[in-house]
Amino acid sequence: MNKLAAAIVGALALIITGAAAAGPQIGFSEDGTKYASDGGARLFTEMNALSTTSNRVAVFWDGSQAIVDQAFLDRMIPVAQAHGVQVVFAIYPQKASLAPTTPDAAGSFCDYAVKVMQRYTYVRKVIIGNEPNQPKFWQPIWSGSQPASPAAMETVLASCYDKLKASDPTLDVIGLGLSPRGNDDPGASSNSSLSPVRFIKALGDAYRASGRTTPLFDELSWHCYPNVNSDEVETGYAWPNTGCVNAARIKLAMWDAFHGTGQPTLPGYPVSGSGTTLFGNTSRMFIDETGWQVDTTGLPGYVNAENVPPITEAKQAQDYDKLVRLANCESTLT
Repeated sequence: MNKLAAAIVGALALIITGAAAAGPQIGFSEDGTKYASDGGARLFTEMNALSTTSNRVAVFWDGSQAIVDQAFLDRMIPVAQAHGVQVVFAIYPQKASLAPTTPDAAGSFCDYAVKVMQRYTYVRKVIIGNEPNQPKFWQPIWSGSQPASPAAMETVLASCYDKLKASDPTLDVIGLGLSPRGNDDPGASSNSSLSPVRFIKALGDAYRASGRTTPLFDELSWHCYPNVNSDEVETGYAWPNTGCVNAARIKLAMWDAFHGTGQPTLPGYPVSGSGTTLFGNTSRMFIDETGWQVDTTGLPGYVNAENVPPITEAKQAQDYDKLVRLANCESTLT
């Protein structure tokens, strides 16, 4: 692997998504393609060399209907298409304080999502939200001692799903982009947040209370970064948080929250000798951020030090190899 390819693997977040009958697609979550003066051509060329096929790009909402970074996106999308790289948009508020917490704000946000997807028809997958269980990306998380962001997010997801599907029924609408961790403590002195399992439970409660009978999303996305950068892939998290090896918790949380409703749950595991599966069997899972950090000092295009103690490139390569093999065995990613 050449130095630039090593830099890509070293510094970008991986994404893992489903591709029917073809196994999971492996790619990157990298906004550098959007801001690069060549429209991302150099990075897309390296992605091609690594046989990766997807790139998740953030599209921010500033509260208006003007597409943030439109000129950059206009430049990048044709380049991605020329390289045969699938682009996935993650659309979410530019600041946590802009979180659409009222029906009117949700409607405005979803009108924006429709406008973005109508402009960039090459993009077929869109994630609505980014870590709404973390105060860095969504506020408020709580209303007193009760979760607030799941119910607000239910309103957003419902509005966006309906508007996006009305605009183009073939779009793959993906929900949430949950953080893998949360402390479930409304009184925490910092980072008062919700665990993904409990966020999904509260989201299901809000969905059931709404009386809605149609889906909120086609796929569920979550982030599965290691709890500590040096953790092995198989280390995972303590319940109710979720590492990459804890997909069963996400499946069970989805089943508990949504079984018997109009929101499809995730495929489960065969029940020995029964010919049936546990949990649901119609939705899919999308990991749109994960990664282990290595030292990027001196690499072109990167500034500032890593924010955690880095691991070696060799160790990171081993971790990614494990992760890809894990993804190949996960039914929700096929």
